[in-house]
Amino acid sequence: PTKPVVSIKTFALPINGEYEVVRTFFDASLPDEQLASAIISNGSYMIESKGMSYSKPDNSVFDVTAIYDGKVTNVVDDELYGVTVTIMHSEDVYSVYSSLSDVSLKINDTISKGEVIGKASTSVEDVDAKVHVHLEIMVNGNYVNPLNVYGKELNDLTNEK
Repeated sequence: PTKPVVSIKTFALPINGEYEVVRTFFDASLPDEQLASAIISNGSYMIESKGMSYSKPDNSVFDVTAIYDGKVTNVVDDELYGVTVTIMHSEDVYSVYSSLSDVSLKINDTISKGEVIGKASTSVEDVDAKVHVHLEIMVNGNYVNPLNVYGKELNDLTNEK
């Protein structure tokens, strides 16, 4: 008999196709040349990037997709960050997407991995990133580098306490 195929869900990128990383996660142990892309400067001040920003090589608008199944816990239209959507994947794991436009999601909506959240846009907070999505991931209340989350299962994240 053939064994049933078990599909294991893992975290995915919030962008399909070709992309560029325009902001990296701030980690003080990074070499200086990498730290430069982890600092967001909007002209009046600089802040450490708590996530990663992605754009298309041609600076076009693109669909931003959910990195994992979850429930929408917040949708805010912020003048600095654009529309920001927070998705709860478990009590301990959240993803936050900012610099969005065309978001039709509401609080308590459920979303599946790969479903469109909205369109990438620009933000006053990070003009240099042009059209992009900024993704932050929180595990147990701490921001974590998205690169350490992609390809992992939910249990992998919450068991690393």
